[in-house]
Amino acid sequence: MFSFYTYLPSIQIIFLIFEIFVSILQFNLLIAMMTRTYETIFETKKEWNRQWAQVILMLELSLSPRERLMHLLKYSRPTGVNKRIRSYVVNRKFRVGDGLTRDEEMHVREEKAQQILEEKRQLMKKKNRVQEIKENAVNIMARNSQGGRL
Repeated sequence: MFSFYTYLPSIQIIFLIFEIFVSILQFNLLIAMMTRTYETIFETKKEWNRQWAQVILMLELSLSPRERLMHLLKYSRPTGVNKRIRSYVVNRKFRVGDGLTRDEEMHVREEKAQQILEEKRQLMKKKNRVQEIKENAVNIMARNSQGGRL
C-alpha cells in the first residue's frame, strides 16, 4: 500500500528546503548575537566613562570653590585671547627610572624651562601688542571726537 520510494523526490525537495531555511536562520542568529555583543561592549564602555565622570564630580564637589579654581588653573591653560576659555594640558613627567641618565634628565629639564620662558615671552609680547592697540584706538577716538567739535 504505502511505498516510500514513490514519495522520494518530493521528500528530498522538502528536506533541501528545510536545510536552506535552517541555514538562513542560523546565519541570522549569528548576526543577531554579534550585534548584541557589540552593543553590550559599547554600553559597558559608556557606563565605565559615566561612573568615572561621577567619581571625578564627587571628588570635585568635596573641594571648596576656591580649591577647585586653583586645581583648574593648574591643569588647564588659556586658549587664545579670551582668558575664560581654557584647554586641558597634559604634562608628562620624566622619572629617573625612565631610562634617562642624570645628564639627559637635566638637559630635558633645561629645555622645558627654556620652553616655559619662551612661552612667557610670547605671552608678554601679545599682551603688549593688545595694550598698544587699545591705546592707539583710544587716541584715534579722542582725535576724532576733538576734530568733530571744531
